Amino acid sequence: MKRFLVLLFIFANCTICFSQTKAEMKREINDLKLMIEAYKQTIKEKDVQLQSLRDEYVNLQALMAKIGGILSIDSVDVAQTSNVPAEKKEDSVMQQCKAITASGTQCSRKAEVGSDYCWQHKKTKVTSGSREIYTGPRGGRYYINSSGKKVYVKRKK
Repeated sequence: MKRFLVLLFIFANCTICFSQTKAEMKREINDLKLMIEAYKQTIKEKDVQLQSLRDEYVNLQALMAKIGGILSIDSVDVAQTSNVPAEKKEDSVMQQCKAITASGTQCSRKAEVGSDYCWQHKKTKVTSGSREIYTGPRGGRYYINSSGKKVYVKRKK
């Protein structure tokens, strides 16, 4: 019996404390309807933006296909349609560096124009008297001595 009275007391307090009048409920419903309308307007705006992005995507795909068609022309066709030899056109297209890294994989950088190697793997030599002077990747100049070690040349200030 005690349990029943306690439950009845709790139920009575909950209905009194948490109940709403009709006017409060109508106000809350109107607020929710306004929020729904605002969300619908936002959805319409986002749909317009999405359609605009889709149109731009289609245009970019068409442009990429056009560029891809231009780049995929055979070198024979290029040589026939242009006064510039095919060899010079191939040089202007950047290729992957042909160097092998310490891990045994091919270097992922692009080769410099006119070379098969990137800036780091390109060995530039200058013959100065009896020595071949190399330029390193960061601009340091060195030569290989008789014991096979690098000897850096001091910079002139």
